[in-house]
Amino acid sequence: MPILCINAGLIIFVLLSLELMFYFKILENSGIRSITFPSKENENKITYLNQSPYIKFQANKEITSMGARGEDFTYTWKTDSLGFKNSQKILNKSKIDFIALGDSFTEGMGVATENTWTNILNNKYQITVYNAGVQGYSSSQMLGTLMLLKDKIDFQGVIIGALPGIYKREKYFIGSSKITNGTGGIESIRIARLTANNTFLAGFLRAVKNMLWIPKKLQNNRYLSEINTPDQEATLKVNPNWKMQLSNYKTIVNWAQKNKKKVYLIQFPQRHEVYFSESIQGLNSINETQYYVELTLLKKEFGSFIEIIDLYPPIKNSFVTNPKKLMYFKLDGHMNEYGQELVASSIFEVIKHFENH
Repeated sequence: MPILCINAGLIIFVLLSLELMFYFKILENSGIRSITFPSKENENKITYLNQSPYIKFQANKEITSMGARGEDFTYTWKTDSLGFKNSQKILNKSKIDFIALGDSFTEGMGVATENTWTNILNNKYQITVYNAGVQGYSSSQMLGTLMLLKDKIDFQGVIIGALPGIYKREKYFIGSSKITNGTGGIESIRIARLTANNTFLAGFLRAVKNMLWIPKKLQNNRYLSEINTPDQEATLKVNPNWKMQLSNYKTIVNWAQKNKKKVYLIQFPQRHEVYFSESIQGLNSINETQYYVELTLLKKEFGSFIEIIDLYPPIKNSFVTNPKKLMYFKLDGHMNEYGQELVASSIFEVIKHFENH
């Protein structure tokens, strides 16, 4: 019995020592997040505005994503002089082809600035895109970002980065005259809060549990939990948040047309929509996914006025061709470096087609 107590004490001592080492950054690993207490340091990286987008990152600040998102995820990056995820040199260019509006998928959350799809378009395909995407943004904030930047950047066109399901974020902005918080990633950074689930000890114990008790089949299908029931087209059409999103997109499109600027709209597929067949998702056809329910309505609304780029086919085909080469992070649901390349090449092919005709 004394030996058991001594061994248990030693194990607890080692685990607590590791926790403290990660907390004080004696040991560091991007996939292991130690306890972080609420701090003004992160909140001071946020700017509050009296109008949309209400909340944004400050200029020239180092931003660190909250939560344990895996070892393949890049947590830290620096904003440019306007507070967005770009290399500063893009603002020095005399001509910017597009400004990209969107949320974390447009921002390229989880990859370094140089590996975002916007930056790949800049460097590899010579299509200059200013990345104005911000993690957690809604369409209301996309519109606000456009109004914020329209007189600060000389650009020729707009790329709207849509994501299935983000219309739900409009509930925070409908009828609100003063917003003091955000949603998603930027909100987690604003409050600088990590729960105990993200500590080293919790991660260690979770890994042990997975190794000992979770069957291999369930480990391989851990993304199945992401599958949810898609909206019906008829239900979505009357949803007030969806109507608000359409109204915001329409305002962006009308402004762009009035100012003789080209508009492209892209929509990012979600990880489970790419990794699983429609039958595994409980659907009769791919057209029933949230991705295509929303894209169909967007085409009906804007198909005659703007170019809509369907990213699903090239991304799905890449996965089917080589299922071991994944385009999303292993843990976090955003697109990794390879996913960014697929998005950039797909956009380039469409833009090249329309520019040549």
